[in-house]
Amino acid sequence: MKLIENYLKGNAKFWFEDLPDTKYWSANDLPEDAEDNTQNFVNQFKAKYVTKEKKQNWYIQFFKMKQKKGEFITIFINKFMRVYRKLDPKKTEIPKEIILPMYKQTLKLSIAQKLHEKDPDDIEQAFKITKRVEWRENFLKEEIEENLKKKQDKDEIEELTRKIKKLSINLIQANQKIEEGFNR
Repeated sequence: MKLIENYLKGNAKFWFEDLPDTKYWSANDLPEDAEDNTQNFVNQFKAKYVTKEKKQNWYIQFFKMKQKKGEFITIFINKFMRVYRKLDPKKTEIPKEIILPMYKQTLKLSIAQKLHEKDPDDIEQAFKITKRVEWRENFLKEEIEENLKKKQDKDEIEELTRKIKKLSINLIQANQKIEEGFNR
């Protein structure tokens, strides 16, 4: 049980250090006829730190969540899942009819539209789809930028070619005038 102490910090660590040594730490340690499993460490910890106020804050955080401009989808999915797991650790309390639309609302519009077209069955499939969509968007963006650069290069070459032709014509005309001056 000393191992748990190494993973806790702040108030949670102080709380743990103040617990009496005689606590039970898993359901297996409880007597078989025990009706009160509040002696279980996980239950005690949740009772102390997963309060109604915390849950309300997580819901608020969940509803305010939006993918930021330039934020990669994998980073955003991790943020989304961190809050989702706090609210629904077993992924059984929030039905997919609620979690999927919530997820779509948090995404950049271009990705949300593509996700809506694909109509995923569950949140995990939605994550996979959005990762593919973002990859395609990035690939296309790079391809468009590359094509734009090629067009700019081509335009610059054409402009230089036009200027060289003009210089050649001016040089020919200047040479003709010089020759006319000598022939007089």
